[in-house]
Order: sequence, then C-alpha cells, then structure tokens
Amino acid sequence: MNIFKKYKLIVLMFFMLIFSVPAIASPLTVGNIVSFSDVTVQADEHVKSILIVGADAHISGYVDDEVVIINGNAFLSSNAKVKDHVVVLGGKILAEEGAFVREGIIQFGGELLALNSLLIAGLMVSIIWFVQFIVTVALLVIPIVTVWLRQNLIEEIRQVIKDHKIKAGVLGILGIIASLIIIAIFSLSVIGIPVALMLFALMLVVIALGLGAISSSIGDSLSNYINIKNSKTYFSVLVGSLLIALIFNIPLIGLLVLCVVMSVGFGGVLIKLGTKKV
Repeated sequence: MNIFKKYKLIVLMFFMLIFSVPAIASPLTVGNIVSFSDVTVQADEHVKSILIVGADAHISGYVDDEVVIINGNAFLSSNAKVKDHVVVLGGKILAEEGAFVREGIIQFGGELLALNSLLIAGLMVSIIWFVQFIVTVALLVIPIVTVWLRQNLIEEIRQVIKDHKIKAGVLGILGIIASLIIIAIFSLSVIGIPVALMLFALMLVVIALGLGAISSSIGDSLSNYINIKNSKTYFSVLVGSLLIALIFNIPLIGLLVLCVVMSVGFGGVLIKLGTKKV
C-alpha cells in the first residue's frame, strides 16, 4: 500500500506536469497539425485541426476543426471536408467542386503587412515555450544529479535551510545580486571575461546544490503530509522537483516561486559554506 501511494503520487504529478508545459503537451495532442512547411492531408486521412505559417495546405481528407493558414495558400480537392472554418491570411483559397466547408471561408489575400508581426510573435511564443521546456527539464534533472553526487552535503544543506529559512532567503537574495554584479563588472573587460565565466559557473553550482536541498525538503514534507513513511532520499527529491517544476509552469506565480526557491537554496549553501568546510 505504501509503495502504491508513492507511485500514485509521482504518476499524478508527472501527468499534471506534462499537460502544463505547452512544448510537451502539444505533440501529445493527437491530430493537431502545426507546421512551417507544406502539409498534405490525403483523402483517407482524418485530422483534428491545421495551423500553417508560411506554407501551403493541400487537403483531400477530413478536418474536424479549423484550418488556419498564415502567409500561405489552401488547396481543397473535391474530397476535402472541413467541419469548421477555413481561414487564410495573406494567401488564397482554391477549392474544387465538391469540397465541403461547413462554417465558411475567411480570406485576406495578398501580402499583409501585419504578417511579419504575426510571424515574429509566433516565433517569440515558440522560444518562450522552448525555454520553459528546458527549464522544466533542468528542474527535474538537476536535483537528482546533485543528490547522486553529494547526498550527504545535500542533507546537511537541507537541515541548514530547515533551521534558518528566513536567514537563508535574505542571504540568498543578497548573494545572487552581489554575484551578478561582480560577474557583470568582470565581464566588462576582455581579461575579466574568463573570470566572469568561472564565477558564473560557480554560481550555477551553488544554485544546483540549493535546488537539490530544497527539492529534498519539499518532497520529504509532502511525503510526511500524505503519510508515506520511510521515503528514501531519491524519492523525496523526485517528488519535490516534480512539484517545483509543476508550480514553475503556472504563469507569473511560477516564476516568482522559482526565484524564492533559488534564493533560499542559494542562501542555505552560503550558510553551510560559512559554518563548515565542504
């Protein structure tokens, strides 16, 4: 029963995380086509929706929802069936006799000046999704790696944070700000750039250790709350990192929480370094 609770918690949090990250969730939404190149839907194919930027759509099959094409053309064969709208911005629609579009066609032909802005906006959204995905993966992997490399140290840092939460948070904020200022000063000169890079790498290591300790602490507290006894360190870290990654994907709030977590973890490492040699 205890093992079932453990795996139930991890599986639940994992699936919540998957569908909170657009870069992960989108490929899992079967039937949706998002493309920057030409797309062909054969007569025997059935898709959910189509979004194309800067390319054409050749549709002979069935589309459940809308077809949206930006800066491209739509070609509908006599077998094409679209249950919703066909929307084309900056292109044309060529439909053979027999093609069926239930909700109608919306077309703005020619080169639209606004298309460049739309493409840039789309690119920015894609970059944001990609960065969100990378950070999410890092939040899951880094704590596990730190515990694997320095489990005893992570446990000691976790205890320091538990005993000095506020002090760790304040010291962490000041430490991160001071570190960034020092790195910026060194990076102003060619000679100082290598030093700045080494300091930045050291800062990342401190953040990683703090993140591992925070994940372990959160996972242990959550395990105790739901009455999972004798949970191992790796399990606690995994649960904690999943929760942090999940909260991170909440707009605005997630970023704020991540900053708090990083600050407390950073401060906890600094306190540990100041009290005992690693």
